[in-house]
Amino acid sequence: MNNQEQNEIRRIFQEELEKANHENENSKSKSKKSIYTRKEVLGIFDICETTLFLWKRAGKIKAHTIGRRVFFKHEDIMDALGSQSAT
Repeated sequence: MNNQEQNEIRRIFQEELEKANHENENSKSKSKKSIYTRKEVLGIFDICETTLFLWKRAGKIKAHTIGRRVFFKHEDIMDALGSQSAT
């Protein structure tokens, strides 16, 4: 993957996360969601399961498992965004 493709992925990642945050802020329940399922993360970033798997394996997104279920903390998604834009 060349540098231009990486920058495009970072830009899309950041836009989608900001959009998800904005939607969460405007939701009826003002409580901030702190844990996301794999399916929710796929929807937020509009990516396929393979891409999410590769991001987890590469360490771009930190995942937490309970049994066979995979969860993503809001803070970890924000950290992933921060580390992506710093490189």
